[in-house]
Amino acid sequence: HTKLFYSVWGSGHPILFRHGGNIGAEMWTCQLPFLTENGYQGIVDDQRGVARSDCPNMGYDFDTLASDLNQLIEHLHLHRLSIVTFSFGAGVLARYLSLFGAERVNHATLIAPITPFFLRTSDNPEGLDRETAYEPFRTEMLRDRPQIIRDSLDAFFGPGNSCSEGIREWTLNLALQSPLMPMLELFRASSETDFRDNVKAFTMQTLII
Repeated sequence: HTKLFYSVWGSGHPILFRHGGNIGAEMWTCQLPFLTENGYQGIVDDQRGVARSDCPNMGYDFDTLASDLNQLIEHLHLHRLSIVTFSFGAGVLARYLSLFGAERVNHATLIAPITPFFLRTSDNPEGLDRETAYEPFRTEMLRDRPQIIRDSLDAFFGPGNSCSEGIREWTLNLALQSPLMPMLELFRASSETDFRDNVKAFTMQTLII
């Protein structure tokens, strides 16, 4: 069995936050106090291979990650919840909705989503070339992971950001707390998985940022 970390704070309408590929639940640390102080229940989790969850040597495909999400929702007996995702998390939610239905989810927010499809193919000409978007980053992850993540922070926070050095170092440390092998598997899956059929399952009110 794979043990997955989750944390529930507050009471009221449940809002589940799903992180990006490798940064973990702590990325939502600034949102939870505001929500709980304003009558909401905030739920965060670390997906398999990330931070405080187990790191098995398999299961980094989106079907398995969606099944993990479904087990969490069922374990917490959640109904009519809102789900907020960042980046990679949108792919997990899209696959979850396709496999398990949208009955439990009444609102979705997708922040910088990887959906619907990342790579350029014959039927996706506006995608990114594998040699441009995937291979260089993977090569640098293998050669010097701390430095490539540090070099990516400007793009992560956006042009002209006013983030302090403390926030930047904190974000770097969050990314580095996850083992390299799952990070590589999750990055490969996010780059190669086609969600174009899955996004049809977003039948609820959905905000894309």
